[in-house]
Amino acid sequence: MMPLRPAASSRGERVVFLGALALVSAAVLKNIHLGEFAPGDEGDHVCTALYMASLIRDLPLSHPVQYTYRYYAQYPALWIIHWPPLFHFVLGLMFIVTGASILVS
Repeated sequence: MMPLRPAASSRGERVVFLGALALVSAAVLKNIHLGEFAPGDEGDHVCTALYMASLIRDLPLSHPVQYTYRYYAQYPALWIIHWPPLFHFVLGLMFIVTGASILVS
């Protein structure tokens, strides 16, 4: 049986890892600002997160259901009931802090 290798890596391995990470990141992020969401759930997740961001910003405590109905009438791609709300809530907070963009989502 071969002895286990220590957890510390050599400098060369770190350079290769960081180079591969930079190459993959450059390929993935190339022209991301020009694109749009792929067909499927991504656009609906973002619309629901934008709803959450608006809900947090506006805080319609007196009539939250009416607020949701009006929002849904303008943007019918909401999946409020379909998916658990924690993901959309956190993404909505990220939109408030950094601004809504494809890169954040």
